[in-house]
Amino acid sequence: MLVFLLSQYTQKNLEFALTVDPKNEVLVKKMTWVQQQRKDKKATVPSTIGDELEFNPFMRVDKESLQVTGFSQYFPAELLWSCLSLAKN
Repeated sequence: MLVFLLSQYTQKNLEFALTVDPKNEVLVKKMTWVQQQRKDKKATVPSTIGDELEFNPFMRVDKESLQVTGFSQYFPAELLWSCLSLAKN
């Protein structure tokens, strides 16, 4: 499933993600790709749900790497999945 964003915020979103999940190799690779795309004046969207599950901290709050940083205490998985469910309906 593709995810289409209305704005080109990919780089800013990844910059934030790196502050809470700096050791995520998929995230680091995605940031490198985005930087090259932006340099080449190419789009960085759309994304996929599968990709987002690998690097988007709001979709990974149940992961230990984010629990260690404290990110998950502010964004519990139950709350985020409930919000996504409401938005979907």
